[in-house]
Amino acid sequence: MIVPDADTDVESNARAPRARATHGRRLVFLLLTPILAITLCLGLLEVGLRVYCRIKPSADVEFFRYANLMKTAAPGRDVRFMHQPGSRLRLFGVDVEINSRGFRDVEIPATRTEGTKRILVLGDSVTFGWGVPYGQRFTEIVARHWSNEGDSRYELINTGHGNYNSAQEYALLAEQFEGEPLDGVIQVWYINDAEPVPTHRDAPWYSHVYTYIFFWSKRDLIRRRLGDLPTYVDYYKRLYEADAPGRAGFDEALASTGRWTSQRSLPWVFVVLPEFHAFGDDGPFADIYHRVKRSAAAAGAKVVDATSAFHGHDPSSIWVAYNDVHPNATGHAIIARTILEQVDKSEFKDGPQ
Repeated sequence: MIVPDADTDVESNARAPRARATHGRRLVFLLLTPILAITLCLGLLEVGLRVYCRIKPSADVEFFRYANLMKTAAPGRDVRFMHQPGSRLRLFGVDVEINSRGFRDVEIPATRTEGTKRILVLGDSVTFGWGVPYGQRFTEIVARHWSNEGDSRYELINTGHGNYNSAQEYALLAEQFEGEPLDGVIQVWYINDAEPVPTHRDAPWYSHVYTYIFFWSKRDLIRRRLGDLPTYVDYYKRLYEADAPGRAGFDEALASTGRWTSQRSLPWVFVVLPEFHAFGDDGPFADIYHRVKRSAAAAGAKVVDATSAFHGHDPSSIWVAYNDVHPNATGHAIIARTILEQVDKSEFKDGPQ
């Protein structure tokens, strides 16, 4: 009969917990290593993207920053959202300041100064002057030119908001300028103005993360190239189909703006811009331009056709960036020249005080 060695048994029992502990640590290490490596890589990517975007602003990142940091919801109002009064940001390499009324403009006194013509300008991000320094937007150019020509001083109040459509522009006019002394209204149309009215939501935490924005934009680009999302041509054309979700709202907005200005005997100038990917009479949106011009004229507007003013220009020379077709300072100068050529400033007579 063999008797077990008591010392050996005790030593074996003591090693078992140590072996289990070592195995547990190894398992934890194997699980944490890839997690830590991925976290480190994402952290480095986040830092790299933030540094890169300071040197060369990204359109996608700047759009998110603008929406998250400069806009605010407007509960109970048809505009749905507005700029945060007094907010300041540097967007696309340009300093942007919002006045106390929520517009990217100088402070406008409630009462009109004697000898001053006050003209309200409605529009979206093009009118806002995305990527264009203050003073180089078409509103400032036109106001300077008209003011230098005669005795009257001209104020063009730029109320442009990124992502506004024609329905929101009318809502802003009716909600915020009822009873305000005006001498006229200029409205600038772009092809996405028939989109349904968008909503503004509080920004989730991850929308401030550049890495998220980077991957979101690449996913969107890949889906578009694979045909999962419509091309910009198909998307814009669908906006003006009879049963499109925002079409009725667009038509009603034009009619309402016409009634509002007519009731106050104010001239209403409606500027039609081209889509900025390509210029030419035979482009994919020629029929839409004609229909919109007819609709605006029927609603009572003096229509300014700026689509042909861009003929002969390389579209990319008008863009604020290679991946952002908003018009740059050169594009704004063309818009201003078109307005100056087609609109006589004497049309803006003294309106109601």
